[in-house]
Amino acid sequence: MSEHQGPAEVTTSTAAIETVEDAEVLEAELVEDDDLLPATLSPTTAPRPLLHRHTILHPGDAVPTEADAPTYTRRDFEVSPATAERLKNKVAPANTNRNYNSQRRNFAEWCKAMGRVARPCTTATYVEWVASLIARAMAPNTIRTYVSGVRTWMPEDQRPGTTEARGMLAEYRKEWGERNRVHKAPAITEPMLRAMVDTCDLRTPAGLRDRYALLVGRGALNRRIELADLDIEDVEVEDTGVYLWIAYSKTDQEGKGESTFIPADPTGSPFYCPVSAVRDWLSCL
Repeated sequence: MSEHQGPAEVTTSTAAIETVEDAEVLEAELVEDDDLLPATLSPTTAPRPLLHRHTILHPGDAVPTEADAPTYTRRDFEVSPATAERLKNKVAPANTNRNYNSQRRNFAEWCKAMGRVARPCTTATYVEWVASLIARAMAPNTIRTYVSGVRTWMPEDQRPGTTEARGMLAEYRKEWGERNRVHKAPAITEPMLRAMVDTCDLRTPAGLRDRYALLVGRGALNRRIELADLDIEDVEVEDTGVYLWIAYSKTDQEGKGESTFIPADPTGSPFYCPVSAVRDWLSCL
């Protein structure tokens, strides 16, 4: 009780305290009104602006702030039991896992040897590592696989930039193509074909087979596997030519099939005629 408080005030306060139930404990201090402390209020602060180096503001646009950001709840982060089960059972192919593990292990070892942090790595480390793979004269497609395996290993929000690495790899791909250009074999001309057929001994099954393969393969421009996969029912012979049914090929991954026609030899020479070659080989079979 303040020394300045009168007896009436003390009586009123005491009576108020006595009305409190016995189960309650009330601790109080009587003070003058002038001694009351002001209530503590949280200062009103403006929401922080949400700007980064990629922000573009048009004339008249308001600066975005935290107040403009969406408010997320648990609902935004939770998946259904069915989705959770699918995620749990989602397993990459074994070969992919093994390849990625090997690539990431090699990258981690390289970073350790270079005194760099492997995960999460900086863009500079990433670029330097790609340059080291190029210096080893690895194939561009192999490097691209390594790059993918290592980058996906990083946390999604801390992955290194790819602009510089992609640029180096694109330039290296040009150099690689010039150094490793595939020189295709020359096409088989008619004189060359006849010279090869002349070596076939038609008195033997091997000779009949080789003559058939040369004339039909060149006439239809088949790949070797397409010739090897032909069944007897896939070949139809007429006097005007030979019909082939190619059930599956490299360019027909869905197996729709394609029919090819090989005309008979216009010179009328049976030895170099695809029709005669197919009939002789089928008779042998």
